[in-house]
Amino acid sequence: MVDIQNKHADQKQPTIFQNKKRVLLRETGKEKLPRYYKNISLGFKMPKEAIKGTYIIKKCLFTGNVSIRGCILSCVLTKMKMQRTIVICWDNLHYI
Repeated sequence: MVDIQNKHADQKQPTIFQNKKRVLLRETGKEKLPRYYKNISLGFKMPKEAIKGTYIIKKCLFTGNVSIRGCILSCVLTKMKMQRTIVICWDNLHYI
C-alpha cells in the first residue's frame, strides 16, 4: 500500500465530510479526520493499514467505493514492474 501521496496535491476520502465543527484530536493537538474503512467479508481479512494507514486509493476494496461482483479467482502474482499494473497467472484445470 502506498503511504506517500505523490500524484495528486490534496487527496481526500469522498465518504468523509471534512467541514465538521467537531474534529478528533491527537495527542499532539493536531486535527485528525476519521478514516473510512469497511469489512468486505467473503473470507478476506482486513489489513491493519486500511484502518491506521494514510493512503487514499479510490479503487481500494477496504477504503474506497468498490463493490465485489462476479467470481473471485485465486491466482499467483508474477510481475509488478509497471506502475499501477500487475501480471497474474492462474491455472485452468480441465478435468476429463
